[in-house]
Amino acid sequence: EGLGLRGGAGGGWQVSRRYLKDRIEASGPFDGILAFSQGAALVCAALAHGDRLGGIKFVVLCSGYRPDDTPPIRGYLEVPSLHIFGGSDKQVPLERSEDLAEAFHPSTRSILRHNMGHIIPSSKTYVTDYARVIASFLEG
Repeated sequence: EGLGLRGGAGGGWQVSRRYLKDRIEASGPFDGILAFSQGAALVCAALAHGDRLGGIKFVVLCSGYRPDDTPPIRGYLEVPSLHIFGGSDKQVPLERSEDLAEAFHPSTRSILRHNMGHIIPSSKTYVTDYARVIASFLEG
């Protein structure tokens, strides 16, 4: 089965896109966005459609994927990105998370792989790595 954002009677991804933009406008500014799974797909789709998302400086996309039901991405997304995904993820295949990472410019893209499932690892080693990468985004 495909991994998309359409949804049912609620209007699908456009409703979520509007909600995301409204929350950023109401509560921002933010330096970055951390998104997990379908949330990461939403952030990717919004950026691909030219949304600036409040001028964020970076994204952290965990167990994410490129949505099947949004237009293809042309070129690279220019927002610095950290991609966190696991080889044992049963919800989002590894290839889908790798495909999402490849949508972002290689010079500002970081990838942290783990051997766990559909989670964001929280051990000290991983958190230290996340902090190091995010600090580099904020410095640059």
